[in-house]
Amino acid sequence: MALRARNPDRALEAARMMGDVPLSAAAQITSLLAERDDPRYDVAAARLAARLTLERRLGLEDADTVLTSVARLPDEEALSQLLGYCRRAAP
Repeated sequence: MALRARNPDRALEAARMMGDVPLSAAAQITSLLAERDDPRYDVAAARLAARLTLERRLGLEDADTVLTSVARLPDEEALSQLLGYCRRAAP
């Protein structure tokens, strides 16, 4: 997969081809963009936080945690926390 190659352009192209990108893949791509100091990171980070908040129906406290974690990417602990929210079922 494009994420394994650690190439942001390939990862984003693969995401476009998938159409409906799973939240976990979006989190990993966003982390890759942060790792590479890619200028597309800011928009990807905002979109990931919004998707997680809306799709998982997060309350204000969890949404704040998501925003904090997104801002800390590519920190491994932050990514792990985001992936936990990705796996969480919406209420």
